[in-house]
Amino acid sequence: MPERERGRTPPGFRTQLLQRLRNEALRTGIPARRLQQRIAFERLLARLPRDGEWVLKGGFALQFRYGLQARPTGDVDLRTPRAPAEALDRLRQATAAATATDNFSFEFGEVARELQGAPGGSLRARVVARVAGLELVAFHIDLSSGDALIDPPDLLRGSDLLQFAGIAPIEFPVYPVPQHLAEKLHAYTLPRGQENTRVRDLVDLVIIAATEKVEADRLSRSVEATFAVRRTHPIPERLPEPPASWEQPFGSMATEAVNLPTTALREGHALAAQFWDPFLANRAVHQIWLPDRRRWGASP
Repeated sequence: MPERERGRTPPGFRTQLLQRLRNEALRTGIPARRLQQRIAFERLLARLPRDGEWVLKGGFALQFRYGLQARPTGDVDLRTPRAPAEALDRLRQATAAATATDNFSFEFGEVARELQGAPGGSLRARVVARVAGLELVAFHIDLSSGDALIDPPDLLRGSDLLQFAGIAPIEFPVYPVPQHLAEKLHAYTLPRGQENTRVRDLVDLVIIAATEKVEADRLSRSVEATFAVRRTHPIPERLPEPPASWEQPFGSMATEAVNLPTTALREGHALAAQFWDPFLANRAVHQIWLPDRRRWGASP
């Protein structure tokens, strides 16, 4: 059967999809499993109404923004104005009501409440993504509410991995960079009764500092609002050094991100500190972060 004809049946589409992802993995060096996850995440997001309620945050938001330069993630994080349990019900309803023309389906499993989450609460649900009725990947979706969102979301475009089947890339609202940075700073500096293990926060701070121009005034508003609504600890005066135990996991995560400037923990922290320390000292008023020069400069 010709490839085009085979792809018109659900089993044929699955076979075609998996083969194309294997080919893409060989071409790029990105594990096929990571590509499968990305497609599953995007097809779930494609089922949500564009009503201004859902905003993508977390690690997958950085994949939306930077592609394979961002670290891998096994979760989809969504901000919602509703209570998380109500938002999960709406998510299930939207997924069930969607007219599936992409041969994907989603099954929701056990739900757990997060102990340390957003001010309005947060929860995590397990999701199984199926293609033509067979499991492709399993992942978690995290829903949170109550966090500050000062700037409007950025509408970004997803991957083109399904264009072979005539399925266009999705567009979805994504956290603006200042808000992403503010929440990463809060999580990285949050006082804990035991050693912080959120290595991914530093990896994300390094990726953004190496890539993004950031207006200090916008960042200041997001940082102040985030720390005010969370009410856990004051805004720090500098970026603390990470635990020495992060050396190996930081290197592993950084290696999986494409074009990250370093895989060494100390060098990564040094770059993030170049970004944060001058800002935290005086909020770098009316300045802009210049990633190519790795310093703050005057706004144009």
